[in-house]
Amino acid sequence: MNKNITIAVTRNHIRRGIKMEPKHCPVSLAIQEALPLIDIALVSTQAVDLYPLNWLDGGRVVFLTLPKAAASFVRKFDSTPGGLLHYLFVRPFIFCLDVPNDLLPSGPQRIEAPEKRRAIENVEAQEKKEETICSLRVAKTR
Repeated sequence: MNKNITIAVTRNHIRRGIKMEPKHCPVSLAIQEALPLIDIALVSTQAVDLYPLNWLDGGRVVFLTLPKAAASFVRKFDSTPGGLLHYLFVRPFIFCLDVPNDLLPSGPQRIEAPEKRRAIENVEAQEKKEETICSLRVAKTR
């Protein structure tokens, strides 16, 4: 069985991310933070390879397709100049990943970090703002 997990890529992940480094890109850092049983998350522009903590002892490596939003982010992140310019081209966002249950911690769910909650709230507020702008444009054209 799989569970749909919300992953938040925050400003902190973007700041710490390294271009063209599958293990250190912001999406990889966010996945590793959200899934404590993952030792390494190697991210490409299309997929993520999840290496569990026990992968050296024969644990299975899981290959998942990245959602379009995450794949697009990786392409933008890797192609933009570094430094402060990253903030002009790539922004915090959230995406969902369908993760096998055996890669999730058992027991009570972890409480989301305040930064992750803020990132989710910011993305939701931005989406609502964009919907409002679109509806205003439609109203003006009538």
